[in-house]
Amino acid sequence: MSLSALLVRLHLWYAGHGSSRLATLLAHIHPCVTSLEAIGGCWKLETKSDTFYLSDPRQIVRVVGIGVDMKQRVFRKYRDSGFIEVEPGDAVVDVGAFIGEFSRPAAKVADQLIAVEPDERNVEALSHNLDRFENAS
Repeated sequence: MSLSALLVRLHLWYAGHGSSRLATLLAHIHPCVTSLEAIGGCWKLETKSDTFYLSDPRQIVRVVGIGVDMKQRVFRKYRDSGFIEVEPGDAVVDVGAFIGEFSRPAAKVADQLIAVEPDERNVEALSHNLDRFENAS
C-alpha cells in the first residue's frame, strides 16, 4: 500500500474515531507536516509551507487534509466570483471564527478583520493564528 493510500485510509477512519494519540501519529507520517507540539493551551502545527495553531491536536486533519489544502477547502467555498468575495478595502467580520480557518486568508486580503469566537477552547489558537496580521482583531 502506498503512503498516499495509507493516509487516505487513516484520514477516513480518523474523521470518525480520532484521538490525540492518532493525531500525533498522523503528524509523524503526513508528508506535509514537520512538527506538532503542545504550546500553552493549544497545539502548534508546522507544515512545509506554514504554521497553524490548533485548540485540539485532532484538528490536524482540518488543516493538512488529504489532497486539498485549507485555503481551497474553507476560504474558496465562501465566495461567488464577482459577487461575494473578500477584496482589498473590505472590512470582514468572522463570527464563530473557530481557529481562524477563514479569518487567516481573509486577513491577507481585507483591510480590516474582526474575528469573534465564543468557545474559550478555540480563542488561544485563533489569537496565535491571527498574531501576524496587523489588520486583525
